[in-house]
Amino acid sequence: MILIRSIYRVIEYAQGNSGYVISHEVFIYVFDATMMFLVMIVMNDFHPSVVLKGNPPVHSKEQRGEHNETELEEARV
Repeated sequence: MILIRSIYRVIEYAQGNSGYVISHEVFIYVFDATMMFLVMIVMNDFHPSVVLKGNPPVHSKEQRGEHNETELEEARV
């Protein structure tokens, strides 16, 4: 989606200030605003750090390996 927006922006700037793309507002809404809106929705659910790690987020102390001293003492006994 960002690639589509970038291609649109290159075409827009290549045509200059009097070009067809920049003079028609519909292209801005379709290829600029809509693409960025969709990217925001996707990134809200699938943040790149989660996707790149390949590991789901860890929420509990046990899964993260965090224990307090009493839990460690009980485990030794």
